[in-house]
Amino acid sequence: MVDFVKIKIPSKYLNHFMGLQILNFYNPNEVLCTKGEIILKKKSKTKFIALRADYNNLTIDITSKKNIILHGSLHKFWTNGINHNDFDVNQIFKCLLKLEHELQIDLSLCLVQNLEISINLYNLPLSTYAVICGMIGTKVQRSKHGLVPFTHRDIGNKEGYYIRSKRAQYEFKIYDKALESNLSYQIFRYELKMNKGECIRRFTGVSTLYDLIDPECQKKIKETLIKNWSTILLYDVSLPSKGKHAQYKNYHFWNDLSLNKRSFYYHRLRLLKASKESGSNIHEVISQMLKEKLDQLTTFKKE
Repeated sequence: MVDFVKIKIPSKYLNHFMGLQILNFYNPNEVLCTKGEIILKKKSKTKFIALRADYNNLTIDITSKKNIILHGSLHKFWTNGINHNDFDVNQIFKCLLKLEHELQIDLSLCLVQNLEISINLYNLPLSTYAVICGMIGTKVQRSKHGLVPFTHRDIGNKEGYYIRSKRAQYEFKIYDKALESNLSYQIFRYELKMNKGECIRRFTGVSTLYDLIDPECQKKIKETLIKNWSTILLYDVSLPSKGKHAQYKNYHFWNDLSLNKRSFYYHRLRLLKASKESGSNIHEVISQMLKEKLDQLTTFKKE
């Protein structure tokens, strides 16, 4: 449920990190040339990073201004490089205990700057590819920018792609996680990535790393994923190819309506009704599956 994070660690831990045996720092701007000489990269993206340590699927950077930044997948940190399975609040709790013990720091002092929350769904009534083909855009209430479309991006060197709808402080990302992970089945992956601290606090209440296991923050994370799913405009590709609903496939049709709240939601209700009566009811099915799965993932278990 929690995947990528970017954390600012108090600078008082600088000397502590430099002496920690599990961390081997190096200069990421240096490269070894063919003649055996060490030279600095040209126009390096890491020019403001003085030192870097790779640590169990996480990265710790020390910047030229002595800031300490930890970033990477908490999910992969806990599972040794795998993040296509579920990652519930109980595992997150154990993960944070392990991180705090190994780094010997107080995680309640570590500020969250980027946060990715996500969920895996299985056995949808349509294939993940079919669902992706129906994704049109996202509409946020009170937005003055119309309908933000989904755009396609390649999944690295893997066959296939993911889609995203990007806003200033956060973005939606949807893809087949099994395809990315070279698995034989399908996993519908829905992610919301927040890249500003203000947005993270507003959406989830999370400020520090330990807030990830706070019951109220867990509740808000669940509500955020569900609420933002409701803003996604999804065409049901299982509908008959002809009919009054055919216009609903068109992004431009919806974008023209997007600034007229009454017309937009009138036609959206018609699309949902057509999907329920003549299609797979895919948007509502996923919405219900999200609620049930998130209830499971955010429930603390007594041991």
